[in-house]
Amino acid sequence: MRRDAIVCPSSTVALLVGFAALCSACGGHRGFSANPPMWRDDGDFTPFAPMPAEYEASELWDTMENIFFGPLARLLRVNTASEASNVNAVDEVPDSSWFTNRIGKADMSIAELSRGPCQGPPLDPAGPWTIVKGKPDGAHPGFTIKAADGRRYILKFDTGGDERPSSADVIGSLVYHAAGFHVPCNQVVFFHPSILQIDPKARAKDFVGDKVPLTQDRVDKAFERTVRLPDGRVRALASQFIDGRPIGPWVDFGVRPDDPNDVIPHQDRRELRGSYVLAAWLEHYDAREQNSLDAWIEVDPKAGFGWVKHYFIDFGDCFGSLSRFARVSRRRSVAYEVDFPILLQELVTFGVLPRRWHDPQLGPAGRILGYYNVKRFDPEGWRTSYPYGPFTRLTERDAAWMARILARFSAEDIVAMVDEAKISNPVVRSEIIRVMVGRRDKILRRYLGRLSPLTEPVIRGNQVCLRDTAVQAGIVRGRQEVCAELPDGSSGYHTISLAVRNTRPVRVHVRGRMVVGLER
Repeated sequence: MRRDAIVCPSSTVALLVGFAALCSACGGHRGFSANPPMWRDDGDFTPFAPMPAEYEASELWDTMENIFFGPLARLLRVNTASEASNVNAVDEVPDSSWFTNRIGKADMSIAELSRGPCQGPPLDPAGPWTIVKGKPDGAHPGFTIKAADGRRYILKFDTGGDERPSSADVIGSLVYHAAGFHVPCNQVVFFHPSILQIDPKARAKDFVGDKVPLTQDRVDKAFERTVRLPDGRVRALASQFIDGRPIGPWVDFGVRPDDPNDVIPHQDRRELRGSYVLAAWLEHYDAREQNSLDAWIEVDPKAGFGWVKHYFIDFGDCFGSLSRFARVSRRRSVAYEVDFPILLQELVTFGVLPRRWHDPQLGPAGRILGYYNVKRFDPEGWRTSYPYGPFTRLTERDAAWMARILARFSAEDIVAMVDEAKISNPVVRSEIIRVMVGRRDKILRRYLGRLSPLTEPVIRGNQVCLRDTAVQAGIVRGRQEVCAELPDGSSGYHTISLAVRNTRPVRVHVRGRMVVGLER
């Protein structure tokens, strides 16, 4: 794709309207069809049969693939990095079975942000709740319950007085939902254990993974280290079952071979690449294949037809989760847990070079939020626990796309989402809010400062106008809307170039009275 070679001045707003007539007459730039930009990929929802086979990801293989085999393959192959494949004519991602435009396309009220993906009334803490399956042992005990209204939930408990995991799951699901992804309905609940009753057929997994009958003794054991209120109630995360039938996670690279709608390699989907920005914002270091889930949405039970919906799940690692090993915790988000380039450097230099993780400081919340902070946060140098397929293909345009969505989250929005986590410690609450705002601003300064932050082109009267996301987010001063006059003879095809500050120009393609394309 050819790009505009115009050198823009560094003034607050430079409108390159004079080039519109020239560009409308010449054929040297990309042309767009007369059709309006596509905002929904209907092919993703085409019913088919049979249901794809269930895929059970091996955590060991996923780890080995991303730590050893994947980096080795990328080192040996010719660089074939390219831009994302599922972008529409105005540089945005259409709605699909993977993504739905929400706050990035229209304002969301505080009520909408706080409700997130949850539909209907919240889980009734009065019960009764029937336990149908359980995992009462281990660091994160929990149960699968059936509420009185028939809805099913996964019930997970915080342990050791630390509310961070359940808080992270709630806030993470609200953020990802508002950004446009499919996630479970997660909510913090307070209930008395007496409302629980055990299904006679319920089974539980013990420490070695064997299924054993779920007894009252095992249920009582799950509450030994949970967070309790003075009145005896227990704090828990209730994650509602997603729509459809789970068929396993999606793979990092390639497509699901038995899903005819899945035609774009996952590593080339902009929404998956761009989710790196959200993961970095929340410190979702465990973003990986294991924390995704596909679900079969049946539309014709008699004929067996349906389609596959794609979910992000499990955000409990966000906001500074610490490892049992101090060195791993210090390196977390700064380097991969197994980082071969760094290992080689330390081998050659005998480890004497200073590293950002050598002497990190805990914040006011102490170990609860670990090293989740603003000071050492590097928006483009942030790392997951190990390389994640789509993240390794991230381009400047992918990150800038998500940054434009992130710019729509105000400080008030962040407060509202954090308050849904019902955090009892005021220091922890205020620190999560402070760091989220600070990291958001760092991300926006990095990714809205090179490619144009102008977006949402519209024709208004005889002008084409765009919204400046950097100004809207408050990271720079200026006009929130930038407009340019359309040339005379607006029934033809015109290209309008606009630039703000030191960013590259954005080129808006207009056919008649309709915006048909946008290039950055």
